Amino acid sequence: MTSVQQVDQGVSPLTAEERATISEAMKEAQTLLENNNNDANEIQLATVAGVMKNSQNRPLMLNKTLDGFGVFVVAPPTNVGGNNGSGEFIHRAPTFPHIPGGGGHGPVIIGCKAALIYGTFDKALPQLGYLLAWFKAQSSDEHKVYVETGDLSKLMEMEWSDVEQKLDASSNQSRYVDSETGAMAAAQINLLGDNLALLGASFDRVLFDENTSQS
Repeated sequence: MTSVQQVDQGVSPLTAEERATISEAMKEAQTLLENNNNDANEIQLATVAGVMKNSQNRPLMLNKTLDGFGVFVVAPPTNVGGNNGSGEFIHRAPTFPHIPGGGGHGPVIIGCKAALIYGTFDKALPQLGYLLAWFKAQSSDEHKVYVETGDLSKLMEMEWSDVEQKLDASSNQSRYVDSETGAMAAAQINLLGDNLALLGASFDRVLFDENTSQS
């Protein structure tokens, strides 16, 4: 088998099953946003409401949060059940502009940007890992999402700088299949007004047989 690889992001379309799962997740994300957006001042800040669907039968546990900038209004769950279990979160831009590097001179960035890494935690091997990253700019239509899957230990070694570079090169849709473990993920982020965005993600696994070729 070949090594971990991105599946032609922006070229290879989502499958019909992934589109249906993400569409359902988007609807849940909009309901979540409506139920948690009551402050007139806060809704002026860039905000991402996300719902993750775990379609495989193995439950997932949150292993790591990679913070670019922003705060969780609704924290991502510690566990996401299998067999189409859902996990939700709301991530919002900080009240004050973010300066890369933590101080000094530099460009001011306003918006929200972060990543989550989930992984299986049962006794079965391999331990599968699922990374989901997103960005929503303040008062701009720029919005991006990135997913990556594979062996959990490999994803856990990634630094924020590595994730951010891949996220910056992504678009509003991302799909990834790991040809070693079969772990697969797909995600899409859509605008909902100037500063609001909905994110839907699908975590799954495909089983390869010896006759399956991976390009």
